[in-house]
Amino acid sequence: MTTGEIVPHQEGDYMADEFSFAQAIATAALSAGLTYLATLHVNKKDREHAATLVAAVELVHERRASLALAENLESFCVRCSRQIDEIFEAESDAVEHHDIKAFHRLKQVNFTYSQICDLHKLTLGDVNTLHRLEGNFNDIDQWIRDQWLHLDEFDAYAYEKQRLALFGMQAWDLAQQFRRKIEITDAPKPLDYKELQDYIEKMKNINKEQQDNLIPPLRLDA
Repeated sequence: MTTGEIVPHQEGDYMADEFSFAQAIATAALSAGLTYLATLHVNKKDREHAATLVAAVELVHERRASLALAENLESFCVRCSRQIDEIFEAESDAVEHHDIKAFHRLKQVNFTYSQICDLHKLTLGDVNTLHRLEGNFNDIDQWIRDQWLHLDEFDAYAYEKQRLALFGMQAWDLAQQFRRKIEITDAPKPLDYKELQDYIEKMKNINKEQQDNLIPPLRLDA
């Protein structure tokens, strides 16, 4: 071969070059594909891990909200019991001093829970149960107020004691349901609960023949 002489490619050389180029493209594509699949696998594992952590955190929040709510309901039960004691004292003072001003010292017992726990951390069923209890408690309060036009303070507060006893017990029972739901041991029933229970049974027995002396939920036709 002399210097400067052009030697044409043979047909086999073209085929070899084309094969090498195609092989390089295929190798690159395979490598990219494997990298992509590996990324997908890692991302999927990360997403699953993140989802597990989120679920665990949400469960902790739900348990805390349920426990806070249970304790609030138990506190409400005790407050109902103490309020009944104060009503009895007011009745005694009113009789002794012939003055109904003793009733004016009584404070209203309210059923509040939305400020105690985040309702968004509870299930819809739990929230509905709370709303139903609150609604029934307030409905009987309004019923008593409606009767007040035809009652004196003694009769009106006789109804009020029944309302406090009934819904105080219901609040305590509901609190234990929340405790069991999050697998926490029931709280020991306080003396207040027993007193409410005894008072309800006493009122039912005394007024078997005088159902009008009972609030609607305690009547036989309820």
